[in-house]
Amino acid sequence: MEKSPLAEARSLVSAHEDLLRENPGERRRAGRYYTPELIVRFLVARILGPLVARADRACGSRTRARAAILELRVVDPCCGAGAFLLGTLDYLARALVERGERVDRARAQVARSCLLGIDTDAPAIVRAREALALASGGALAAGVRVGDALAEAGLAATLGVERIDAVLGNPPYLREKDGRDELARARATALGQRYGTGKMDLWFLFAHAALEALGEGGRHGFVVPAYWLEAAGARRLREHLRAAARL
Repeated sequence: MEKSPLAEARSLVSAHEDLLRENPGERRRAGRYYTPELIVRFLVARILGPLVARADRACGSRTRARAAILELRVVDPCCGAGAFLLGTLDYLARALVERGERVDRARAQVARSCLLGIDTDAPAIVRAREALALASGGALAAGVRVGDALAEAGLAATLGVERIDAVLGNPPYLREKDGRDELARARATALGQRYGTGKMDLWFLFAHAALEALGEGGRHGFVVPAYWLEAAGARRLREHLRAAARL
């Protein structure tokens, strides 16, 4: 049976992830752990569902709701080969189709308008763009690019947008044992100087970057280990969450 474009795109992402799994030393060095499709779908729906519902309530018609959905800006600040971007493409395109848009046009519009992804891994960004183009009928996801989510300018400025509505993904898990040099570099950034601690995980700073980038009503969700709830090194993250977010 012939695969759908979306299924072929997911296979392309999985092939890239398989290469990393074959090199566990590199995976530990970079702190990269890729995400099963079931978890991607769950998190995408959890984060984006309320934003789509808000568009319906605010707009009152299917045409205006479609326009509002296409104004959403969704960021994966550590997008790798694009698993969460593909999940976002699928979810928002389905929302457009349910409100009267054609499937092919919906996927192309979401790829061009809504998706923002950034990663320091240039080959992964190439694969993410290829996968998104395959899933969307050749649309260019211009918002997916090589870059550093921890850059001093902040997420929105680094991505060249004025507003971010949602930040989601699976950030790099990197602690002192495997990532001393990378953590030292991260602590030296402006973000690291504000929030870095003696014992921390690199993903903490990705969460801080997300919280700083999101405005009122923004949505944030990461796949992370649960130890941050009690770890002393995550104290500043817990404080930031209490001050800036509603859990």
